[in-house]
Amino acid sequence: MSFLVPAMLAGLAAVAVPVAIHLLNKFRVQKTDWAAFKFLADSLRKNERRLRVEDAILLAARCLLVALLALAFAQPALRAIVSAGQDLTGPVAALVLLDNSASMAQSDGVATRLERAKTLARDWLDQREVRASAALWLVSDRVEPLVESPSADAALFRKMLDGAAVSARGSDLAQGLRAAYQTLAGISGRPREIRVYSDDQTRAWRNLDEIKKLAVENPGVHLRVVTVSAAGEPNIGVTDFRASGGVAAVKSPARYRAELANFGDAPAPAVRATLKLDDGTVLDEKAVPQIEPGATQFVDFIVNFFTPGFHTLTVEIPPDAFPADNRRTLALKVTARAKALVAEGNASADEPADRDGYFLANALVPLPRDQAARYYLELVFANAARLDPATVSDCQAVFLCNPPAPDAATASVLKNYVEAGGNLVIFPGALTDADKFNAALGDLLPAKLGAAKDADREEKFIAWQSGDFEHPVTALWNESGQGTLGAVRVSRYCPLTVRDGAGVIARLANGEPAVAERAVGKGRVVLFNSTATPEWNNLPLHPAFVPLTQRLLGWLGGGDDTRLTLRPGEPFVAAVPDGLANREFTVQPPGENVARETGGQVLADGDRYTVRYPFTEKTGAYRVYVGNDEVAVFAVQLDPAESDLRVVAPEDLAQLAAAPVAASAKQQATLTVTREFWFALLILAALLAVTESALAHWFSFGK
Repeated sequence: MSFLVPAMLAGLAAVAVPVAIHLLNKFRVQKTDWAAFKFLADSLRKNERRLRVEDAILLAARCLLVALLALAFAQPALRAIVSAGQDLTGPVAALVLLDNSASMAQSDGVATRLERAKTLARDWLDQREVRASAALWLVSDRVEPLVESPSADAALFRKMLDGAAVSARGSDLAQGLRAAYQTLAGISGRPREIRVYSDDQTRAWRNLDEIKKLAVENPGVHLRVVTVSAAGEPNIGVTDFRASGGVAAVKSPARYRAELANFGDAPAPAVRATLKLDDGTVLDEKAVPQIEPGATQFVDFIVNFFTPGFHTLTVEIPPDAFPADNRRTLALKVTARAKALVAEGNASADEPADRDGYFLANALVPLPRDQAARYYLELVFANAARLDPATVSDCQAVFLCNPPAPDAATASVLKNYVEAGGNLVIFPGALTDADKFNAALGDLLPAKLGAAKDADREEKFIAWQSGDFEHPVTALWNESGQGTLGAVRVSRYCPLTVRDGAGVIARLANGEPAVAERAVGKGRVVLFNSTATPEWNNLPLHPAFVPLTQRLLGWLGGGDDTRLTLRPGEPFVAAVPDGLANREFTVQPPGENVARETGGQVLADGDRYTVRYPFTEKTGAYRVYVGNDEVAVFAVQLDPAESDLRVVAPEDLAQLAAAPVAASAKQQATLTVTREFWFALLILAALLAVTESALAHWFSFGK
């Protein structure tokens, strides 16, 4: 027996207080002889013994009450020497980590993984003694404390546990365990335990080495992993859905690609994919004959929009045991008409075909002149040496073909245009002085432009890469049926030194970058290493030039659509017209027959007004309204890694239980509290106080 707060034993001295009060208030007898006293003598002698017994009982009860309170505050406890690997059955300070990532929605037809985990956690709590204290945290790709620190309030724990729900977030148990070890490090004098209730999804345990290290570094904290999934659970999911070609414009065909993945151990035959528009109108339906185990299949849809504004596209597959990834939604803004500027270094050639932008213009608007007016894209032309804000401000993209180094005014116009959300595409040429061009636009460019040089004299040209494209603009040519970019030949080019943070759209066969891109502000800059004419390369004559240009323009125009597609929990921010300043906006979240909810207020954000909505935990389409006017649409998509329900090897998880007793930690032992008595003493003190009050009241009446 020991005391956790021995200083409180000094309170035992207070036992003297009831004794002192009793002595000070003792009745003092003053003898007075009077004639009738002899008639009372017999009665006094009869009650004197009873009064002394009653006083002694009350005094003892009051002294014992003070002593019990002093002992309770000193917290008496039993201690035992406990080794790191020993499992205790007594009260513990436990921190329960409950995985509520999207994969926990997988169902066996009776209960989801989360429901089974909650049942197991509830059963564990019911088996513990009332003196056990427990905290409850939800863990996904973030940590959400429901009961922040170990508490003896079992009712609160059960209430929070019952209300825990599956999120659409990804999984990362390592961050939750890291925080849990830090929290329990501040608790001493009792066994400490972390209990993890999760599926054994590989994704959730991807940082297993870090978790093992944490377990070894904290041998005094027991780690218990309780898994609720079964190995080999199959799943077919929609793991990606995005624009893959063309521009979202009225009466302009655009391509959208869905990726279907089979995470099971058996082939998935006849998987049906359905494309729906906005309110559920079916646009198309396609069937994939078979998806092999561990493989993916792409499904392409061609969509023509007939009305401008905000729209959503949703691709669905038949329901299964994991509904979260059976559908995926894309939000986009369809434009009625767009404008692009072609700025040429040589804009005064006698023949149209000799102009620097001739081939590019025909690729941007691949229609005869008499039909070009009906095309969604309007082209305007300008001299690349002189550009003003009015010329570029309303253009979706600006193409510089064989540009000379811009002067300070033109450079400022281009920088402001890109930072405000514009797209700049540059094809260098004979008029482009690399050093001066870098000096004027170096902070915009995705790569440093080198001086023009010829290809190897023996080969006379360098080809583009023929496959293994990693960028979405050129990924189409990884498919065998789409032709090859390996037939593009470059005889002269400006070497590109790619800057940190920039991407490469295509490379030469020798590995040098052929096209680089970089986000700048709200816009993007694309830099080719050769001309937009056949003077230095054959790309303008290659059959792939038109689809490459269209895919590039669609990808650049999809920048806004990219910002309309979020991950769960990512706040949505969008600019709205200034006339809506300070007005309230509402949001209609995903789901059928779901009412609009208050979203907030349109507020100033720098030089614009925006709506900001942070409550994006559900996947699907969200619609934003000011009054009855729709001002924005966005979509939240599931982390595709959550679709992979394949499990981590059982022996890897088994190592976690052994980790604290390995090596030097095996010898570590701690003096740990196994039983505490302060609560029982408080109960006894309360009962004694009630008893003393009842006796005092009873004794006050003479018999």
